[in-house]
Amino acid sequence: MKLWGALGVVVAAGGCQGGPLGARLPGGQAPAGATGQSTPATDGGVGGRTGAADAAAGGVVADAGSPIAPESACTPPSSSGPRLLSPQSGSVVTSTRPVFRWTGVAGPYLFRVCADRACQTMIQGTSTADSQVTLPLELAPGYWFWQVKAAGPSPSGWTSAWEFRVRRRFPGYAPAANTSVGGFSDYNGDGYPDLAAWGTAPMAYLGGPDGISAGRVWPPDPNGGLATGLLEPQVDVNGDGFTDLSFSSGEHVANVQCGGSDGFDSVVDVPSGGAYSSPIGVGDFFGDGFGDLIMQSRYSAAFIRVFAAAAPSPTLAGLGCGNCQIQQVATGDFDGDGRTDLIFADATEVSLYMGNPNGPAAAAVRGASGLAVVDFNYDGYSDLVSPDWTTQTLLAYEGGPAGLSPTPSTAAQPTPFLVVGDFDGDGYWDTIGQTSCPNGCTVSYGGPGGWGAPPTRTTPVDASIVVYGGYPPAARVVDLNADGYDDLVVPGPGSSALSWYAGSPGGLASTPTKVLTSPSD
Repeated sequence: MKLWGALGVVVAAGGCQGGPLGARLPGGQAPAGATGQSTPATDGGVGGRTGAADAAAGGVVADAGSPIAPESACTPPSSSGPRLLSPQSGSVVTSTRPVFRWTGVAGPYLFRVCADRACQTMIQGTSTADSQVTLPLELAPGYWFWQVKAAGPSPSGWTSAWEFRVRRRFPGYAPAANTSVGGFSDYNGDGYPDLAAWGTAPMAYLGGPDGISAGRVWPPDPNGGLATGLLEPQVDVNGDGFTDLSFSSGEHVANVQCGGSDGFDSVVDVPSGGAYSSPIGVGDFFGDGFGDLIMQSRYSAAFIRVFAAAAPSPTLAGLGCGNCQIQQVATGDFDGDGRTDLIFADATEVSLYMGNPNGPAAAAVRGASGLAVVDFNYDGYSDLVSPDWTTQTLLAYEGGPAGLSPTPSTAAQPTPFLVVGDFDGDGYWDTIGQTSCPNGCTVSYGGPGGWGAPPTRTTPVDASIVVYGGYPPAARVVDLNADGYDDLVVPGPGSSALSWYAGSPGGLASTPTKVLTSPSD
């Protein structure tokens, strides 16, 4: 492997806690006139930028096959060059020197990480004969883009740029697993995370230096309304590096609009095999470079594969549940192999599906919905934290090279919570609420004492976070202004408003940083 470029933004080991994020072009965008950019630069701040399903009983599904869509609808990138695999666009990497993987044409290859999608500012570049590379130098916290091109017997142009996040970390953070987990949506690919919601129609609030704005919405509500029904998480289903917006406007069909720098493409309709809920983006379960969706029904859930490198064989079994009440879907990477692992839970049981190119196979885990997937021991492997409703405590299962441990962890656990994030950017997990907090919540901040230690401090937040018959609750953690501090978005106050609480070195804002009540806010 040969390092052929390394420009700026390199941090020393353990040196990223609390400090300023690395340099980038103002606003994280390319200079005026660069291709693939949607708005002019406005500020500075963050490093990088910062087949048809079978409806038969039992839930047996096959590949979604060819979507029902016009010829001009969104499609995967050209197959003449490398196809990126991981970290998937929209992922959060566990290491400051991530592992990047791709497939396709023979090498050697050129690889680069850039501060912007158009790669006007390259941060690191490498040549390699292998179809994977570990970044030679550390990256600062921020939002970054990566690309590959073949430079061998069948040379190609650069692939579409995929985006990933490096979180702020505490000094000495050294994960054993170098992988990535699902993390954020960026529908226009500008390096600011976005948020999708449903009003009278689906729409996306595009993030920016001022966080959320009803003046930055794709597409504007045709009836002039404000969308407050949160539709995250989403995923990049066609592998072009832009998050795609999926929703359901009727039973048995997933509607997908592919993102892009200039707006959403036309709608692709994909059969869902009888499922009828809003699709949930679940990362890349099959490890083929295309994001996957889950749609739930009363007694099961089905994988929706909008695009796939090859039709899976054999057909895929649907995801089953116990009493199927209060269903919940969650994802992580419990064994660190780069594929998304899936949790499908209800009020009585938890089923684990490890990412597998051959399709899902269930393993039972003690627990129930109301769970969270979080790397609570900071080793890079996702862990599972699940409520034990009989004791009102938490059961925890640690991830590792062999996957999720079959026995509960003995590590101390916090009190039950509703939301987890890192709102003060110190690298330690913070939690919000308990089983419900309709009249305001408490933020409990983590610290060097570890996940289950008493919080280092608490602060109030006036957000109303409740569970309406299912999980996750009506709240989303998203870094809308790309400053490296997690933010919180909740519907309310009332039924026609949306509140954004910004994170900062001092923690989460106790009152809304901004409240949207109309499209003009």
